[in-house]
Amino acid sequence: MKPWVKQLGIGAGVLAGTWYALASPDVQRADVRVGDWMRRQSTPALDKAVMSTTDLGSAYAAAGIAAGLALTGRRRAAADVLGVGFVAWNLAQANKRFVRRARPYETDGVRRLIRPPTGSSFPSGHAALGVAVMTVLAERSRDGNGRRLLHALAAYVPMSRVYVGVHYPTDALGGAGLGLALAALWRGPIPAVSRAAVALGWRVAVPLLRTMAAGLPHQGKGLAEHRPSRLRDLLGDLPNRLTRWRIGIRQNDWHSPIGALAEYRIDRHLAKQLGAELGGQQLATARAEDRV
Repeated sequence: MKPWVKQLGIGAGVLAGTWYALASPDVQRADVRVGDWMRRQSTPALDKAVMSTTDLGSAYAAAGIAAGLALTGRRRAAADVLGVGFVAWNLAQANKRFVRRARPYETDGVRRLIRPPTGSSFPSGHAALGVAVMTVLAERSRDGNGRRLLHALAAYVPMSRVYVGVHYPTDALGGAGLGLALAALWRGPIPAVSRAAVALGWRVAVPLLRTMAAGLPHQGKGLAEHRPSRLRDLLGDLPNRLTRWRIGIRQNDWHSPIGALAEYRIDRHLAKQLGAELGGQQLATARAEDRV
């Protein structure tokens, strides 16, 4: 069994198990007891530390991590963080609409250390996003210590949401399961889908560009003085450029469609030349019509 399939099964199982466990009165009582035990470990220093770091599972944190990765040249990793974070957060919010669970500070008088979040309690969006992002980054890391740190952060974010009083333990577990399942998909089928989509686009684009290049007039008199043959040459060269891009795509391990888009480089010089040629041809046509 492939590792991502096993990870997907664990994540989906945790999410489904916590969802169905919510109907059990015993689970609800255990939720309260476990959450109360975690909050009894409180100290002023610990409260301050957790309050300042619990938002590592927020959309703002994902955007900041992605920006830092992009600035250091890791554009594919940055795109993966944005992609998996966006999907995790929105799926968690969609799940909340099906499970209208009140938050612990609303029903059990639990102390709340941060401002009230929006939406219902199950599952935790911060846990889903934090686990998804940290797991994706850990799988990309080649450093053992860095990988362990990222896995530790993935476990910390869900627990911090219980500690600050805005989630029950089952909320955090459900969000963590969702995040783990999404990270598995980002590791498994999503890169294959991305490569297939790029290959399909290449097969469609190359014949079209060759047809466009073949239909342009050769250099001659009249409007041809504005060198449409140069435009023909530029378009004719695009299939070769696409071939080189395709080889580069096959050699890279795309982790998401967004990652492929982020790494895809457009030849600005070529685009500028095409624009200049098209603009010159339109100008010549307008001057010819004025003379008529």
